[in-house]
Formats: sequence, structure tokens, C-alpha cells
Amino acid sequence: MTPSEVPAGACDSHVHLYGPLDRYPVAPQAAYAVPDATPEEFLSLQKAAGISRAVIVHAVASGRDNRRTLDALCEHPDRFRGVLTPPLALPTDQQLANWDRIGVRGIRFSYTGSAQPGMKIDLALVRRIAALGWHAQVHIEHDQILELEGLLSDLPGRVVIDHMARIPATGAVSSKSFAALLRLLDRGNVWVKLSAPMRLSAEPGPPYRDVGEMARALVDHAPERLVWGSDWPHVNFPGPIPRYIALLQLMEDWVPDVGLRKRILVDNACELYGFPVPG
Repeated sequence: MTPSEVPAGACDSHVHLYGPLDRYPVAPQAAYAVPDATPEEFLSLQKAAGISRAVIVHAVASGRDNRRTLDALCEHPDRFRGVLTPPLALPTDQQLANWDRIGVRGIRFSYTGSAQPGMKIDLALVRRIAALGWHAQVHIEHDQILELEGLLSDLPGRVVIDHMARIPATGAVSSKSFAALLRLLDRGNVWVKLSAPMRLSAEPGPPYRDVGEMARALVDHAPERLVWGSDWPHVNFPGPIPRYIALLQLMEDWVPDVGLRKRILVDNACELYGFPVPG
């Protein structure tokens, strides 16, 4: 899939922005270092790949100060939507309305080892954002899906699960964790990101054949509630770092049908994040 073959309005549903770090420092308790990854750097990379939209997921390393994401939304309203971390102070209804106006579409709750205090699911906050049409994005690691399945099943509104639940790809489709992921998809309000294959694979680089088996199983099961994401700039990962375009090209293998691939890259992202449908 060359840039000219990428459908108009294609969206990368999972990127992180950090810099400039002298203006947006990482949290003192951050568990890993981050690059000076600015909107301008990402937009240049995205343009070269033929992608025109993206969702900024506010990074755990940036803590619960969401300024980096909020500022990027204001600077590039046609290109970005945003998912915040739970803010330090309980947001007022007016704050939520203001964030909705500039393109915030969800709150990310995290249970991984790098998560900071205050990032787990807050049911009261989930109810409030569900009323706005936002989703609860949940970052978990594979065995945690078994522990949290009941809670996730009962959440109001849409729920988006990061990185295919971070289930290790080797033997994934026959695992209890993957079965739980499929059960959640069957509820009708749960979405999954086809993202970060490098974090799941036993292979050192693309095409991540073991992840392909899992991704194709998800596409067969519920293509109407999948979105694609790169996880750029791949922080807290020992490498080797895959090329951005190589991650996008995996979709040709995972979703051979052109129409279905457009649905995941464009239509589903429009529905979930409120981007205008391309004319």
C-alpha cells in the first residue's frame, strides 16, 4: 500500500506527542524517557505515508497534566482528536464541554506497570463522559483482561481497548485472554485498536506474522469496531523501531479486502472520533 493507495481521510488512532520538552516536561515519576516528539515532526511523517488524521492519546509519561494534547488539538483542529488521562482535578461540566468542543473524545484509564496513581477507571467520570458520547479507553496487559472483564462489561458508553489488549501474539488466538477480548467485542459497545504489533510479537520486526494471525481473527469477528494505530513514537520499547509506513502496510495483510480496510482506517474512525466523513 503506497501513500497514493491510502484512502482519503485515513486515521492513525494512536499516537503520542511530547515535545518540546522544555515547554511540556514529563512527569517527575515517569517510568521511562521520551523523545522530543512534536506535532510538526509527526505531521511530516504522517503526510509522507498518506495519512491525514490522527488521535493523540495523552501519554502516561506526561502524567495527568493534559496541556500537550489540548494545545495540539487547538493548533490543528482538522487533523487531530484527543484522548486525555484522568486530570488531577475533577473536571467541571464546563471544562468537559470546552474539551469536547476542541476535539477531546475520550479518557484513557491505565493498569499497566508504568501507570501512575489516579489512572485507573473512575466510574463516576466514565458516566459523565459517556453522556457526552466520549469513550473510556483502557490500557491493560493480557492477563488483566481476565480480572477486569466484569468491570469492562458493565461500563456505560463506548469502551476502547488499546493494542489488542497487549496479549502476547504467540498462541494468542487460543488463549483465555483472547477469548475474553472476543466476548467483550460481542457486547457491541467495545472497540479494539489494531495497534503496537511490535509490543506483542515474538519477531524482531515486520511483518510480525504472529500478530497477523490475531489481527485477522479480530477483523473476522468484528470489523465494524476496529481502528488502526501506529503507537508512534514507540517509547518504552527496546527496539528495533519499525518504520511508520511499514506499520501501515501491515494492514494489507491483516485486511486484504480494500473496502473493509477503508472501513477500519476511515469510516470507523469517523464514527468513534467524530471526524467529518470525507466528501
